[in-house]
Amino acid sequence: MAHAIPALDTPAWQQIQQDDPTYWPRSAQAWACLGLLHHKADEPWPSSARRQVLVDLLRGVEDWATDAAMNALVVAAWADPAIRSDVADLVATRFLDGLAAYRKRAVSIIVQMAHLILATPGMKPDVSELARATLKREAALDEPAERTHSSADKRKANQATRAGLRFFRA
Repeated sequence: MAHAIPALDTPAWQQIQQDDPTYWPRSAQAWACLGLLHHKADEPWPSSARRQVLVDLLRGVEDWATDAAMNALVVAAWADPAIRSDVADLVATRFLDGLAAYRKRAVSIIVQMAHLILATPGMKPDVSELARATLKREAALDEPAERTHSSADKRKANQATRAGLRFFRA
């Protein structure tokens, strides 16, 4: 998970790499974890290799691999109602551990974890409420930064949005 295969060496991918260097590695990790859901799919979920690997990744330090594993587990829960309770417990525990760590240090994926909690079928309401509170708190922290943008920055953002819309309409 630490070393994703390189992105294609095409002008489009070079532009994406320039605009957002994290896009490809994060996407590759997410797809790798989704691919794990198909590994030995005939094994019963509780003792399966796919569950074991995803849980090992989930329990690592809060990074992109943890985010990717959590995402794959949520997808698995939507695909198989029989495992929803297990997945809800796994991701809730990891989110609560992430919140505990967040009180002491930065956790770069806390917002993504909160969104995944809200997307998890069968999530306990109290954990969902903590996720909502986390998102609200993080949004409030971002507000002052939004207000400090200059008029020139806002004009550039509006121009970029219009250019993007033209691209998608073409």
